[in-house]
Amino acid sequence: FLMIGMMAFILPNYKSVLADVAGVELPLATRILIHVADTFTRGPCAIRVLVVAAVAVLSHSMYRAARRRRDRAGLFLRLGDSIVWWLPFVRGFEKRRAMVQILELLRASLLAGCPVNEAIRGTLELDVNLFFQRRLRCWLHAVEQGEDIARSARRCGLGQALAWAFDSSTNAASTPMILEMLESHYRSIYLYRINLTRFIMWPVGILLLGLLVGFVVYAIFSPIVAAISHVAPNLFP
Repeated sequence: FLMIGMMAFILPNYKSVLADVAGVELPLATRILIHVADTFTRGPCAIRVLVVAAVAVLSHSMYRAARRRRDRAGLFLRLGDSIVWWLPFVRGFEKRRAMVQILELLRASLLAGCPVNEAIRGTLELDVNLFFQRRLRCWLHAVEQGEDIARSARRCGLGQALAWAFDSSTNAASTPMILEMLESHYRSIYLYRINLTRFIMWPVGILLLGLLVGFVVYAIFSPIVAAISHVAPNLFP
C-alpha cells in the first residue's frame, strides 16, 4: 500500500515538474512504474485485485477448516482437493503424504489382527485427498469382491510398492515389516523434498522481493538524478 500510494500521488508529480522546469523526459523505469500505477489506481483494476485476493484468502481458510473436519460433502473440500490434485508440482507431495499415513495405518491394523479389508476401510477416515481416496475405495471394493490384494492395489493406482507388500508369494507374516520399510522410505522422501522446496523457495522469494524494491527505488530516484544532471551545467558553467 505504501508503494501504491507513492505511485499514485508522488510519481505523477515528477512528470509535470520535470516537464515544466527541466524539460527532461522521465526514465524508462519511471514511465513503466507510472503506467502500472495509472492502470491500478485509475480504474476497476484495483477493486478486482482486492476482491480476488480476499476471495482467495477466504477460500483457502475455509478449505483448511473443511479439511480438518474432513467434511467430505463440503464444496470447499472438493474444490480445494481438485485444485491441489491437478497441480503438477503439489500433486506429488499430496500423494507421498497420503502414502505415509496409509502405510502407517495398514501396518498398525495388521499387527492388531484386523482383516485386510477392515484395515483398508480404516484408511478411508484419514486426511487424504479425495482423488486418492477414490483409489482406496476401488481397492476396498476389489478386495471385498475376492480379487487378489496385490493385483487390485496395482489396478487401482496405489503403486507397485504397496502391491509388492501384499504379494501372495510373500509370507503374510512379513507384510507388516515390509509396510514399515515402505513407510520409512516414503516419509524420508516426503520430508526431504518438503525441506528442499522450502530451502529453495525462501531465497528465491527474497531475491524477487529485493529486485522489486530495487526497481521501485530506482524508478523514484532516477528522475531526480536526471533533473540534476540536466540543470547542473546551466548553474555551474
